[in-house]
Formats: sequence, structure tokens, C-alpha cells
Amino acid sequence: MARAFQGLASFETKVFDNQQTLDWEAFRGLARSWSYVPPPDHPAHDRLFSEFRRLFDACQRGGNVTLYYDCHAFRQRQ
Repeated sequence: MARAFQGLASFETKVFDNQQTLDWEAFRGLARSWSYVPPPDHPAHDRLFSEFRRLFDACQRGGNVTLYYDCHAFRQRQ
């Protein structure tokens, strides 16, 4: 990602560890917002969400899963 900014101006980056703990309904809502997930009228939608549910059930603890990710922030130097 940082390569996209090379040569434009000097910039600095910062990486923040982050996490979200979600129950099934919150996870399902988040997954529906992802642009690369097929919409409800797509033939693969139901099969994908069945697999999401299977994985959620296999990984959940106390009814929740935690997603761990890095947030990359870019700032142009003045």
C-alpha cells in the first residue's frame, strides 16, 4: 500500500493493532458490508453464508469471535 504514495510527497505511516469481537448477527452484518461478498440475489450468497456460519460456530468462544487486524494510517509530512 505504501508504494502507491512513493514519489508523490514525503509521508509517514503508523500501524495500529486492532480487533473486533462480534456475535453472529454482528459478524453477519459486517460480512454483508464487504464489497467483495456477493449480494443476497447472487447464486453463491447462501452457500457462502452457510460456510461463514460453519466457521463462526467452529471458532466462537462464548458466542463471539474476535477478528484481529492492523490499521495502516498514512500522513503527508508538511
